[in-house]
Amino acid sequence: TSLALGDYYNFRENPQQANKVYRATWTDLSHGEERLAYRRNNLEQWVVLRENPFPQYVSKPSAEAPTGQEVPMSEGNVTLSYDISDRGRAVNLKIIEAQPREFVSLHRNVQRALRKRVFRPRFVEGEPVDSEEQIIVHKYYYDQAELDALRAKNAGESEDT
Repeated sequence: TSLALGDYYNFRENPQQANKVYRATWTDLSHGEERLAYRRNNLEQWVVLRENPFPQYVSKPSAEAPTGQEVPMSEGNVTLSYDISDRGRAVNLKIIEAQPREFVSLHRNVQRALRKRVFRPRFVEGEPVDSEEQIIVHKYYYDQAELDALRAKNAGESEDT
């Protein structure tokens, strides 16, 4: 119950109150093997509290496919590095790799969704600490025709300049 109260304060962006409750919970979970195991799983590593979904498709799968046939989808991915602050927010987001690179707006949407996530920060000796250099790989799907059209558009723009 006390973890849930600390999480509530964390959601409400009241880190002083959240940390006060988390510290008391740390102390309560510092005695007995079962409690220590619970503390290791819930306070000594970060925990996702609110997870905004990442986009699964560059755009919705095509409804223009002939009846009974699906348009084959290709798989792309974007890899991001980020830190989790001692306040439970994703910060210092960087795109490490994106394949294909052309879907910039989708990559930005993934970054935006990650920034909106709320984490219970990791605790060391009862104090919240940053969790640096976290990596996430998000896979998504796209229609090859969309990529071809985007590449053609980008090629046309570079010829104009």
